Amino acid sequence: MKTIYQSTRIARVTFLTAIMLVATAVSGQIINISDYVIYAGSLGVEFGSSSESEGDVGALGPVITNGNFEIDGSINSSSTISLGNNNSIDGDITAARLFGGANAIVIGNSGHIYGDIDANGNVTSGSSINGRVTHPVGTTYSGPVPTGGNILGTPSLPVLPALPAATVFPAAGI
Repeated sequence: MKTIYQSTRIARVTFLTAIMLVATAVSGQIINISDYVIYAGSLGVEFGSSSESEGDVGALGPVITNGNFEIDGSINSSSTISLGNNNSIDGDITAARLFGGANAIVIGNSGHIYGDIDANGNVTSGSSINGRVTHPVGTTYSGPVPTGGNILGTPSLPVLPALPAATVFPAAGI
């Protein structure tokens, strides 16, 4: 029984190591959680209308804006990104789409993206993109022609950090 357990454990470690190597090879750089002004877990983050952010935004889940969002920084998601109308993004956008669905990034109308987009899935935009859009073969880009081109290839996707373990505080007065 011990031999079966050890073989199973070795197989799991080998499998996890292989996944990490593939993720690092497909992705680009590994990012620290301290690089973000806003960082969310698997539930993602949603910005209300007329929000602003000065710095990078990241999430293990989806990133959603409801319009009139301005950011001076990049947006990175392990999931998907959905930007409403009238957004101004002065930074790069990446969506790894690790959790399914065809669309990695959907951008509403009348906005401006000043940076590159790298997506592991379809990209749809009603806004101008002053940069390149890179997505894998077998996926599509639809929208205005990006100034840097529509590139079918391997997107450069960062490896997003895990959230730290929750801190448990003792009850007051103990």
